[in-house]
Amino acid sequence: MGAPAAREPHRARAPATGDAHPGAARRAATQRRGTGRHRRRCAVVAHPGQCAAMTLRRHAASYAVIGIAQWLLEYGLMLALSEWVMAVEPANVIGRLAGACLGFWLNGKWTFAGDDTHVGRHAAIRFVCMWIALTVLNTWIVAHLDDVFGLRGAQLLKPGADLLSGGIGFLLSRHWVYNKKR
Repeated sequence: MGAPAAREPHRARAPATGDAHPGAARRAATQRRGTGRHRRRCAVVAHPGQCAAMTLRRHAASYAVIGIAQWLLEYGLMLALSEWVMAVEPANVIGRLAGACLGFWLNGKWTFAGDDTHVGRHAAIRFVCMWIALTVLNTWIVAHLDDVFGLRGAQLLKPGADLLSGGIGFLLSRHWVYNKKR
């Protein structure tokens, strides 16, 4: 047994036939399956049949909460800078950079935290590659909106571009950015 047995999570034993409480057998079976209060933590991308739906829901909800904070910072900076200081394209890049710094750390430490993930140099390099690609896409969309609808139209329609790049960013973050190097 030794060290491997010490790393195993505690599992409730099945009650003997003469146990006093009738619900004890059901509770013990539930705990063995890993549901209820004693649920074991799943990997970022769970294997088939191992709480994939719960993990996806948790990741999506956490990513959305952090994404709203990022978006408020990004959009606020873009609005302020494009209104008073500079053109919409550099204002968008500066806003996205500020939001990216906040999102990289929070998503790595909270949303996608697990045994098979990390926030380190490799994750940062992958995040920068993803961020550059999504920023090019997002800025191209915002610039096109500015050309077609003017500054006010670009400012009003930018959330649609952010939703598109946010969805792509979620998938890439979940499956590529924060996974440990194999």
